[in-house]
Amino acid sequence: MNFKSLKVVLISITLGMVSQVALSEKQSSNELKAERIEKDVNDIFKRALMAAVAELNEKKQVQPFSVVKSKDGSVKVFLLESTERNKSLTTDQKVSGVRKNLLGLASKNEILASVQVMYAIVADKKTGKQSQGLTFEVEHLEGLSIVRFLPVSKVLDDKGQDTGKMDLGMQFLSTASKPKVIFAFSK
Repeated sequence: MNFKSLKVVLISITLGMVSQVALSEKQSSNELKAERIEKDVNDIFKRALMAAVAELNEKKQVQPFSVVKSKDGSVKVFLLESTERNKSLTTDQKVSGVRKNLLGLASKNEILASVQVMYAIVADKKTGKQSQGLTFEVEHLEGLSIVRFLPVSKVLDDKGQDTGKMDLGMQFLSTASKPKVIFAFSK
């Protein structure tokens, strides 16, 4: 038997096994990364949803705010200060202020994920019917970037009178991809 041929065959088999192990480890690594991203996003989305519901119940409106997951794993909520100047700002200006804060945190590499919450009105392209609700712009440093819309409506009694309660249309929660904004220049 030719030992040189056997040596080449053994090397080929060994390299094949090493590449299979590396591929398996890469798949496991990707799965772990996806699970981590999902956990980060779920943590902040749930917190944002709870904060929005609390504000809707208390004030019947939602001012723009954000929730972030910091590099240390903590979850933080950022609201605009309740100053006379901030109260006089338009909704677009408030949204811009919240976004500016998120961009600053991302540029300093302090956050892993963010969700920006704001009131929105969307129109159905086919029917033109408008729905009001909450928009959640969700981004993760490692690639995820989506927008979620949750319809909100007043609860009416049998006579069509406002009950003072709000209904979240969870069954109509929609999600779409969006371009990265907060982490557009992050690595």
